[in-house]
Amino acid sequence: MDELKLILGTKFMRSIVTKIIAKAIFKKTGYHVGIDLHEITAETVNGKVHLHMNVGAVINTDDLVNIIKSNDLI
Repeated sequence: MDELKLILGTKFMRSIVTKIIAKAIFKKTGYHVGIDLHEITAETVNGKVHLHMNVGAVINTDDLVNIIKSNDLI
């Protein structure tokens, strides 16, 4: 059984990952999302990655409504 654990606990590392995720969301959707990562834990067991994230996000109301409408959720 192969196992690898990764915990991003430092504020510096979380800020780097936050910027990467925010840029990827903007590139994919065109929406600016403010992200606040509190904790990230990644664990690899037998070739599968189990990811746990404690995340907060801020987005404009109009952008959220557009996202929901474009995905036919309302």
